Amino acid sequence: MLLRDTTLYKPAGTDTYRLRSVTLLGRWGGNRQNIEKSARVRYVPDESKSFCQVDQSGAEALIVAHMMPRSNKLRQLFDNKIKIHNYLGVVFTEQWRQDFPMVGDFIKIPIPELKSHPDWPRFVAAVAASDDNPPATRYYYHYKQTGHSANYNIFAPTFVENILLKSGGKVRLTKQQGEAYLEGYHSLIPEIRGYYHRKVAETYERTGILYNFQGYPLHITKKLFPHEYSKIYDKIPQSTVGCISNIAFTLMQNYIIDNKLKGWDILQNNHDSYLGQAPDGEIMEMARVMKRFMEQELTSPFGETFNMRSEVQVGKNWSPYDSEYNPEGLKKVDL
Repeated sequence: MLLRDTTLYKPAGTDTYRLRSVTLLGRWGGNRQNIEKSARVRYVPDESKSFCQVDQSGAEALIVAHMMPRSNKLRQLFDNKIKIHNYLGVVFTEQWRQDFPMVGDFIKIPIPELKSHPDWPRFVAAVAASDDNPPATRYYYHYKQTGHSANYNIFAPTFVENILLKSGGKVRLTKQQGEAYLEGYHSLIPEIRGYYHRKVAETYERTGILYNFQGYPLHITKKLFPHEYSKIYDKIPQSTVGCISNIAFTLMQNYIIDNKLKGWDILQNNHDSYLGQAPDGEIMEMARVMKRFMEQELTSPFGETFNMRSEVQVGKNWSPYDSEYNPEGLKKVDL
């Protein structure tokens, strides 16, 4: 018999509408939102069922991109379906020049034309594959964490500490490396500091209230001084993303109940993703429904409507797919 793991979600556990995960009644389970991916292989679905996980794609960065004028480079990357985590490699040419002597040319090419460069697909694949490298050269992970921190004006010491904690102590950067990553990101997208941060600060100073993209208010009741404004730069994106997952989670549970779907279970809310299980023959149908509920329509401060993007994965355990080490893990599927 399989053991069950559990958690308690606290709707009031954070200040951005995201759920907090804790031990149930002080006795069972624990925080189940921050489990290292490699450890998730121990989580498997019920017999004759499969897992489905739907993740918001580039979620917080997508919100940030829509909080600035459309001409910003982050928005251009989204519009051309290029991940900022891959594109950031064009700044750090010393990490790629040996295998890609032309890497310095990529930054000179207009973003809409990048995919037509014959070496671009190979470069993107190499950056993505670096996520499986040893910690010191796990560049994709470095870039991904850089974007999260730079968007919210996190300083190098905190960035280095955060990446150490999130990687379970595996990724250790120096302060100098942290500074180089953050400044490299801002050199690519100067509008983050020049427009996004400035607008958030102006709104706080004028009203003390920030609104996420669903229109829910975030009241900043504590007096903040300018050097503390980095504490609020994340509020709109994080609360928007958290609300999307919460709404999708609720819609999915109601859908299961209303349609009397035996064997369908919604299992976990992970801030920007959610997990479910269904019988093997029905898992793709569940995937389509979960994807639809996650891709909610949003409205930017400029009155532009757009939909959250998502990626779907299906597998026989909760850890990422690997052809050699975890062939039954969560594998991306196109719907």
